[in-house]
Amino acid sequence: MIEAAQFRKKEDQKDAPKVANFAAKPVKDRKTLVEIESKFNDLQPRTTSHT
Repeated sequence: MIEAAQFRKKEDQKDAPKVANFAAKPVKDRKTLVEIESKFNDLQPRTTSHT
């Protein structure tokens, strides 16, 4: 279990630059991801919606 937690920590550190990159992008660039996400949510059955 400890190894898994350490591995996850390493993975999080690897993703950190991506997250920072995403946060640094202008809002107009970020919007596209939100649009993709909402389209994806529309494809899912309404029963699993958490809104």
